[in-house]
Amino acid sequence: MTQEYTNAEAKFKDFLKEAKKLAYDGREFKGTTYADKVSFLRGIQTELSKKRNNSKTMYEECIYDCLHKLIGEEIWQTKKEALDLPLKK
Repeated sequence: MTQEYTNAEAKFKDFLKEAKKLAYDGREFKGTTYADKVSFLRGIQTELSKKRNNSKTMYEECIYDCLHKLIGEEIWQTKKEALDLPLKK
């Protein structure tokens, strides 16, 4: 039973990796700061919103909505990482 759970968990992680690739659509982050990364991700999120709003089917809309939320989660994680850093004096 544990083996199946681990396998399913690994497959889900792979699925999320592929979903991120789809959302990034060939773009690569080249900035140096957390603010740069958030700005980069917000740009992706804006494009996904436009695609979601112009979807031809309900399925397309749902997929773009999920990708939008996935990038939103990545933005949240990036901000959390930045806040967890020790302050420089």
